[in-house]
Amino acid sequence: MGRDDSKRTDEKLTVLRAQWAFTEDMPFVLLLMRDVLAATNELSLALDRNDLDAEKFMILLKESKRQLLALRDEGWPSFLMEVDLLCTESDMPMPDMGEQYAHHRWSDDESPTSTNLEHYHIHVFVKVINDQLRELDKRFSKESSELVCLASCLNPRNLFQAFDKDKLIKFARFYPSEFPDTSIAALDLQLQVFITDVRSDARFHEMVRLSDLSVKMVGTGKNNMYPLVYLLLKLALILPGTAAIAKTASSTMKFIDSTMMKEPCNQWTSDCLLVFLEHDIFESITNDDVIASL
Repeated sequence: MGRDDSKRTDEKLTVLRAQWAFTEDMPFVLLLMRDVLAATNELSLALDRNDLDAEKFMILLKESKRQLLALRDEGWPSFLMEVDLLCTESDMPMPDMGEQYAHHRWSDDESPTSTNLEHYHIHVFVKVINDQLRELDKRFSKESSELVCLASCLNPRNLFQAFDKDKLIKFARFYPSEFPDTSIAALDLQLQVFITDVRSDARFHEMVRLSDLSVKMVGTGKNNMYPLVYLLLKLALILPGTAAIAKTASSTMKFIDSTMMKEPCNQWTSDCLLVFLEHDIFESITNDDVIASL
């Protein structure tokens, strides 16, 4: 087979994959993406805000998990009815749930022979939701969630209203290599002096984020005055549950990566959604840039 023939074969395969995605999987993928993103939307939006407090973060995390579990355990019948309605309104074929699922040669789906009902329920619906729940548990484990709550006691918002010395000491004990027993007593003393100092210093007023506090401590030299407090602050800033690091756990692109990119038949759809979601980036790319990359 010549190079041109091979290219035409690849192009034909791409068209077949795209056609199959739009005619068979698309109603399921679209509605499932809508429902999963809806369950994590408030958490995702909150993580984008700079003033998210730990208590609200935990409430939103628990609610997102509750909604996903309810969707997985109780939502399939109503979800299937919505898929049927979407297919009817959009003039798309609705797979017969009692028929055997047809494995396509371009699909990576290696699940055993099953009916359409089993495939779409177990290998699509339940699998995607379980992937999202695992991702939340991975990013926000019980230990990391506790650390986020403890670290939030350093939040400078409202003149350090959340400050709690005992909880910060508990937070430090999670890092014995950084805070051995000999350093805990010194940290206790530094925290007592630190909170009195910053509350009386106008330069530390009107802050809402841990990152603001970090910058201000360096700018005022207080990172040298309270080195153990500053070390505690740095550890708080790199926690996996902080907004700067954790917000990708429930992002739209994370969903696409975990549900669509694994299926070659949906690669074309994924590329289209990527362009749509990141339109600000793609608007800056000129036609000449595209041609030059070919």
